[in-house]
Formats: sequence, structure tokens, C-alpha cells
Amino acid sequence: MKSLKLFTLNLLACIFVNEASILSDISNTNTSVKTNSNVKCNTGQKVYNIDERGLSFKATADDIKDLMDKISISNNKEKKNSFSNTSNNAVSNEKKLSGKNYTKEGTEIAKKKQTNNYKEEEEVKKKKEEPKNKTQDYEKPSVIPEACTKDYYNVENLQNLNDLQSQCSILKGSLIIDDFPDHIVDLGAIKNIEGDFIVRNSPNVVRIDAPQLNNIGHKFEINELTSLTSIYMDALEHVDVLEWKVVPILSTVSFDTGLKKIKEIIISDTSLVDFDIFKNIEDLAVLNINNNRYMESIDSNAKTISRQLSISANARDLVVSFPQIEWANNITIRDVVSADLPTLEFVNNSAEFIDNFFTELKLPNVKSIGGTLGIIENYHLKNVDLEEVSDIFGGLMITNNSEIETINFLPNLQHIGGAIQFDGKFKDTNFPKLKLVKGSVFINTNSNNMNCNKWTAPENGLSIIRGGKIICISGRKQSTVRLSEDGQILNKDESDVAEETQIKENSGNMGILNNKISISWVIGFAIIAVLLTIPY
Repeated sequence: MKSLKLFTLNLLACIFVNEASILSDISNTNTSVKTNSNVKCNTGQKVYNIDERGLSFKATADDIKDLMDKISISNNKEKKNSFSNTSNNAVSNEKKLSGKNYTKEGTEIAKKKQTNNYKEEEEVKKKKEEPKNKTQDYEKPSVIPEACTKDYYNVENLQNLNDLQSQCSILKGSLIIDDFPDHIVDLGAIKNIEGDFIVRNSPNVVRIDAPQLNNIGHKFEINELTSLTSIYMDALEHVDVLEWKVVPILSTVSFDTGLKKIKEIIISDTSLVDFDIFKNIEDLAVLNINNNRYMESIDSNAKTISRQLSISANARDLVVSFPQIEWANNITIRDVVSADLPTLEFVNNSAEFIDNFFTELKLPNVKSIGGTLGIIENYHLKNVDLEEVSDIFGGLMITNNSEIETINFLPNLQHIGGAIQFDGKFKDTNFPKLKLVKGSVFINTNSNNMNCNKWTAPENGLSIIRGGKIICISGRKQSTVRLSEDGQILNKDESDVAEETQIKENSGNMGILNNKISISWVIGFAIIAVLLTIPY
């Protein structure tokens, strides 16, 4: 403030003696000069370049006089303000008086130079000014060494592996490690294997490390690694097929980033407790998890499984959850304590629920099944919800579910494309909307309360069964009906079954499995349909 006052006093003195001019490089352009309280004057100048802390403008002598009057009047107010506010007010007044062009560029530069972030602000400004659609210039990848372009890499020892990973970050072919003598398989800097990654027949291997591996082009297979305990692949995001078999003490798997792309998962004979590295994958082709004796949880957000969903022979208390599944091709679920598929709507082929420990099976949104529906040997099962199913294009098998008293959980079923087989302790069956069964029917219950007439003696004389034969055994009574292709009853026979062994024998002759349903029960079921067409 003192400097400004001295500057203006000297300037006024120059004006009044008609010798006002600041020694500077006066030209047609605005030149920023440093304020100096010792102003020197030259005669005859009518236009003055004045600079105060980087502010520059042009003014005539009359303008300067008016300016000084303004400054004098507002002097008391200015004392209350900071120096920076005083400078800003002066600039505003000067702009109004002169009507000339002036710039704050000098002030902005001066202020920015006083900050430590000047360069950073300039860089941010440049980035903002860049076009949004401007593409960055990425560094072009270096040429892949010839040693990394083979179709197969057969690694037999640690030296082979170290040599390979020191040369290659990308392998164009498949990496096969067979009969590896060391304890740790470390892929080091390898980031991409465009073929298969296979480790097999290596009982000494206890750990597999691949800290930078991001992609496996096809299959990641481990087989017969009887000492393997852990797998660490924290960068892996993409693999087509994951197939792990005979790794009986494998208990730790770390995929920190989580898989983003995978098509097939086959896990067999491990010590894994849970398996959720594929949890966020929405579309799978195969999910087959079997014979993992400690596996307690399988949780997946898959919406479609296009080829096979198969879960069997894992821990007795295994809980299976597919909260978002909508469509599956084949489903086989065995030996689980809970199966949650609340959003499933369509099964393209067969659905089998065999030898489970759950008490209820709820599939409330399933509308059709393209193959056979099998609910077999679930000895604790009491409640089933399949109320939306209207079509089963294969057969219907409900056998040996000892807690089910009435088979009435398909109230909207209208069409069965294959045969029917019911076997157990149930007292009744009820299918109020069933209109057509293209195969034969075999019903066997040890309850005397079962009324076979609803199957063997249709009210209008025309059966909905088109498969050639109906056999219904209730307690010790057996009814047999032969039918024409259009459902006309050709003949009917009723007989007593003297002993339970006779029932078993008859069932055996027709392909019914008395003890545990074998894995090939579908084949046996097809045989039933053929045998039922043979007259006695």
C-alpha cells in the first residue's frame, strides 16, 4: 500500500509539470514493469504505461487524475481491506474509467508462480483441453521371441521351467509339466498361455504358483498330483476349461481377481471345502463337481448351464445354491442336504434328483422339462413343489421316496412324452390336468389304499395312456391293461400277488431296480417301455 501511494504521488507530480512518463519500454503492446516508488519523468508524454503487481494498462493524463481522485475518496475503506482486495478494486475502477482493453494474464501468472503446484495445474489444464476422443499412444508390444512360439513345451525339471519363464511372458502353445521332480511349480513372469496348461503325474509337487498368469487359452488341467496342497493364481481371469482330478489333499485355491471367463469346470477327488471361484460367471457349459469328501458348499450365480450340471458324492452336508439360474440342459444332483434353484424355468433335457438328504425340493418356476424327470431314493423327502410344470417330454420317474405319501405335486402337468414309473409307499396319485402319456405306465406301491382304477379303468373308456400297457400293483393286487395306440382298452387282467418277493420278481422282469438305482437308470427305464409292450 505504501508503495502504491508513493508511486501515485510521484506520478501526479509528473502530470502537473506536464512531464509524466514512467521509464519503461513504451510501445503499442502492454508491457509489464515492476512498480518503483522512485518514478522518473520524461517531457511530452501523454500516454503512460502503468504496472502494479503485474497489472498493465494504458491511460491518458486526464484518466490518471480521475483515478487518483477515486483512490483518495475510497482511501479510508481501502485501509480495512487486504492488499489483494485493494488491487482488485483499483483494477475494476481503472477498467471503467479507461474503457480500454486490459488483461489479467500477468496477475494470474504471478499468482501461479507463487504456488508450488503451478506445474501440476498446467498439466491438468492440458489434459482437460485434450479432445475426449483422442486415443492414447500405447507402446507397441515387443516381438515375441522365437523360443516362445512353439506349439508344445514339455517341461521335465526345474531348470527347464526357469529357462522358459526367464525368456517368455507369452507362450503361443501349450505348457505340459509331466513327472516333475521338484516341490514347487512356479511360472514366474509368464502372463499368457495361449494353449493348455497341464500338470500331471507329479507326486512330488506340493504347490503351484503363477503370480502373473492372466490367461489360459484352453484347458487348465491337473491330474494325479497326490501331494498338491495349494494353488496360487491371483492374476488369473480367463480360462476355457478347468479340470482337476485326483488331487486328494488339495485344500487351498487362491484366485484373488476372480475368474471373469470360464466355460467348463470339472473338480473331482480333492479336499476343498467350498468352491466359489466361478461364483460370478453367468454362463457355463459344464459344472461337474464330484467325490470331494469335504466339499460343504457350492454357490454359483450362473444363469445358464448349456451342457451339464452334475453334483454327486461330495460331503454329506453339502449345500447347493444357484439363486439366479434360469436354464439348464441336464441336471443331476445327488447326495446333497439342500438344493436351491428358485429361478429355474426350463430344463432342456433331463433333471435327476437322486439319493439326497433334503426334506424338500422346491422348483416353483420350472415350466417344462425336455427329457426325463427323476426323483429317486430321496429317503427324507416330504415336500415337492413343481406346480408350474406343464410338459415333460421324456419319462417321469418317482421311486423310493419313502416319506412321500401322495404324488400330487404336479397339478398343472398336461403332457408326458415317455413312460411313467412310480414305486414306493405312497397311498395315492393325483394328476388333475394330465391329458396324454405317450409311454407305458408302471405303478407299484405296498399301500393297500392305492386305487388303481383311476389308471386302469378310465371313466369314458378311453385311456390317456398311449404306450400299450398299464401295470398297477397296490398291496397284493395287480391290475394289467393292454391298450391300442389310440388308448382303447384291449383287455384287462387282475390278479393277487401272494408274496412281496413276487412283486420284486415282476418288477425285476420289467427292469425295475429294487435296491439302489444305478447310474444307468435311464437305460433301464427305456427297457421298461419296451418290455411293457410284450404281451404275457
